[in-house]
Amino acid sequence: MPLRWFNPPVYVKTDRPGFRPGISRIDTAAEELLNLLGSQPGDIISVKATIALVRERGRDLRETDCQLVEMIVNTASIWQLFVAFDVREP
Repeated sequence: MPLRWFNPPVYVKTDRPGFRPGISRIDTAAEELLNLLGSQPGDIISVKATIALVRERGRDLRETDCQLVEMIVNTASIWQLFVAFDVREP
């Protein structure tokens, strides 16, 4: 996966009170997201739930949902996760 950068950095909420890191690299964002989801290799992650969490935690993020899906799929393959494409389900 080509390294992607957020410019300006995206400040996200974490599960640690008072800690809002400024994330500028996609690999750092992916690690933080996996920590929030509590995912382990072999788990199935929901695209819909992941995008909702990303939008909630990183309100300044400018990427489109299509770009986020691409990042989720690329990151999932690296972390050996399965992806449920449930974006259009109610």
